[in-house]
Amino acid sequence: MSRPGSDAMYITGWRITRYDYNGEVSEEVSESNKVDIFVPSGWTCPERATLPSYQSCQMYTTDGKIRSDVQPANGLPTSPLRLNFAGALVGEVQRTLAGAYSEVNIEFTGYSSNNEPVVVKAQPVLSRAYKAGN
Repeated sequence: MSRPGSDAMYITGWRITRYDYNGEVSEEVSESNKVDIFVPSGWTCPERATLPSYQSCQMYTTDGKIRSDVQPANGLPTSPLRLNFAGALVGEVQRTLAGAYSEVNIEFTGYSSNNEPVVVKAQPVLSRAYKAGN
């Protein structure tokens, strides 16, 4: 979701900038993976509940004046992007009979509703797998 008062944005790609798999670190930046996610702006308005999730509040009246009933607020959550970094750990636990972990730094890229470039970093994304029993 977006921060209060921020523009809407389109996330068009993501890439891994750092990957630590059980202590083996790679800082080679991956190729960009394509996605198409709209993140509504960080504004709320009286009609917010009836607007589709892909639409932001209208900031201006029909005569071009700023609406006083539109206020900064957290944007609405987007549909989740499901990335599975934990899945690779299962095979490692079975192979080594010990716990495993990964730490991934991800960079999401796109552009704002004002056509400005956007980079959002998620770091670290942690995954852990534990061996239970024999």
